[in-house]
Amino acid sequence: MLAAVTVVDIIGFSLAVIVAWALPGSIPLLSPVPYIRPVVMGFAIAQLFILLLLLKLVGAYDLRDVSVGSREYRSVIHSQALTAGLLGVIAYLFNIPISRTYFIVSTVLGTFFLLLGRFFFRRVIHRFRREGRFMRRVLIAGSPIRAAAIADAFESRPWLGLMPVATFLSADHLPSVNDATDTPEFKNLAKAVRDSDVEILVIADGFLEDSAEFLNISWALESLHVSLIVMPSLGDIAQDRIHARPVAGLPFVWIEQPRSAKALSWGKRVFDIAGASLGTLVLSPFLLLIAYLIKKHDGGPAFFSQTRIGRDGHPFQLHKFRTMVPNAEALRAQLVAEHGGEGLFKMADDPRVTPVGRFLRRHSLDEFPQLLNVFKGEMSLVGPRPALPEEVATYSEKGPFGLERGLGA
Repeated sequence: MLAAVTVVDIIGFSLAVIVAWALPGSIPLLSPVPYIRPVVMGFAIAQLFILLLLLKLVGAYDLRDVSVGSREYRSVIHSQALTAGLLGVIAYLFNIPISRTYFIVSTVLGTFFLLLGRFFFRRVIHRFRREGRFMRRVLIAGSPIRAAAIADAFESRPWLGLMPVATFLSADHLPSVNDATDTPEFKNLAKAVRDSDVEILVIADGFLEDSAEFLNISWALESLHVSLIVMPSLGDIAQDRIHARPVAGLPFVWIEQPRSAKALSWGKRVFDIAGASLGTLVLSPFLLLIAYLIKKHDGGPAFFSQTRIGRDGHPFQLHKFRTMVPNAEALRAQLVAEHGGEGLFKMADDPRVTPVGRFLRRHSLDEFPQLLNVFKGEMSLVGPRPALPEEVATYSEKGPFGLERGLGA
């Protein structure tokens, strides 16, 4: 998987370099880039090499973060900023004749294409993981209640890529979390890890009595090349509020008090507007082509709007490319009667989905019109998915409505 994401990064940045060479000559306000000379080609190769090196150093190729969470995107932005700064200083000190237009365009578009490539790569990996592929085998050590809760959390979030295959419980407990997990009872944890052939050991809070036991487990697992995760009994806490700091040999986990959303929102809003603007500008020909294909197929509207629940429980109209026949809602009652189902009705092979719509859904291309929702401030580029009103009705009273909805997690 790391090789694949590296190829995605190389393609994305190479595309940015090509556009940076071609774009200025077609826009009067930009100075054209001189003919490709060896020095310019060498500079582009240096850009790519340094970028890949920095991506590695900042953890953008860490399996713990690839296709999971927002840290991956931050690592990409951080690496690109460091690359631009480093090469900018080198070009200035050694008087390298590089067009400023090329440098700026390649940096901005490089960041955009890297993030876009990572976004699509993430969607593909998430789809594969929902099919049970690219999963990492996990053994969970803990009490039956905690082990069951952790296993349920992993199984309900397959995009994490963590597949519970065994649990380690004390002798007075049942040896398995559920019927789907065939777990023999082991005499020691190291043997359990070895016999289960797992890649990750998850230790739930309360399983270990002191740090000495943790050190013993770490030493026992050293030769097995198994990753170790310690799961505290903390949940539903925003990522930016959690800070892990080792102090005097003790693993302190600092939890910041909730901060005012207004104090933090301006920076994210600027990022959303800039990202949505650049995305719309670069992808506009492609978006027009998609709209044309949808319209040509059946003559219906190219776009579809649906009520979703946003931040603080406020409803808004989410925009997507239409992937179903124009009278899809009218056919829903008939399909429910024929195939059954209550609440949220979904079919694996929904006959209402058009051929064009099936392709768009497979590659998540139907979601690009949501950039309009980002412009309007109803969604963010990064955040939890906005839920349907029917889904919200099943939430507890303390649902996660304080978070701004986003294009993807």
